[in-house]
Amino acid sequence: MLFVLKNKWLVFLCWIFFGLAAINIELNLPRPLKNFVFVVDVTMSMNAEDKKLGIDSISRLEFVKKILSDTIPRLPCGTYVGLGVFAGYQTTILYDPIEVCEHFSDILKSIQNLNTGVIWAGDSEVSKGLFNSLNLVGNIARKSHIVFFTDGHEAPPISAKYRPKFDKKNSINSGLIIGVGGSKLVGIPRVNRDGERSGFWGEDDVFQLDQFSLGRKGSDSSETLVDEPGSKIDPNIERDLQKTPGKEHMTSLRETYLKLLANEHSLDYHKLSSSKALIDVLDKYKFATWSKFKTNISNVFALCAFLCLLIVFAQRLRSKNI
Repeated sequence: MLFVLKNKWLVFLCWIFFGLAAINIELNLPRPLKNFVFVVDVTMSMNAEDKKLGIDSISRLEFVKKILSDTIPRLPCGTYVGLGVFAGYQTTILYDPIEVCEHFSDILKSIQNLNTGVIWAGDSEVSKGLFNSLNLVGNIARKSHIVFFTDGHEAPPISAKYRPKFDKKNSINSGLIIGVGGSKLVGIPRVNRDGERSGFWGEDDVFQLDQFSLGRKGSDSSETLVDEPGSKIDPNIERDLQKTPGKEHMTSLRETYLKLLANEHSLDYHKLSSSKALIDVLDKYKFATWSKFKTNISNVFALCAFLCLLIVFAQRLRSKNI
């Protein structure tokens, strides 16, 4: 009799849990959520076609767009994503982080619209653009972490003696630099604002030496440089800058240089290889912050119902064996 009573209660509880699971109850529960701002280099060197999609060669920028488009659908609901672009020596944040599930199609559309036709300057001063990005992302109300996609190609090139000096007064304490491109020098296509190509940039079309060595001013008259009285230049820096005098009209992934920038700004560096690799990096990295988010707890009730049924069947089997 006691066995039957216990089973009735368990079956009754099971139906209650099934009913609660069907209601789709949502609660504001604290969860470790992640907020990213993806900043994409859209300068001319990102048009270099040294990435593969199947058997086809595609540009670095198209490769980034493909990887991001594949990554967004696989980010969990509650993740917030913003988007920015870098060109010249500045970054523009296109929009602050928005929730991926609610704004899924808008995020994908904005990624697909990225192209080098939106650039506002022909230079590619990566170190300044990165620092500018860190400051902009640090001022966003929702605490976010930067993911900066670039090939690391500085144009015009910089020297160890005249590198920009940054005060590190930004509030970003974690983030990623994602390197894009191949290790071999390739030509940089000439592309107009309509996306039409007309050959490649030549040796006489770009600076082969840094502007300060040539007696020219920098892009920002207020910037300070490493070359100040009493300052010492690390002899290894010149090597890490990966300059290619006489071949600056060609481009490759400046991986050593990007690792240098990552180290100087307390960021992590990874090379872009696939959407799976990027998702793994975003998932495992120390980006999460605890925030309240609407969470559907139907699965919890469904699990409770399943456990009740399991106990009922286990008790019946035991009673038969006895």
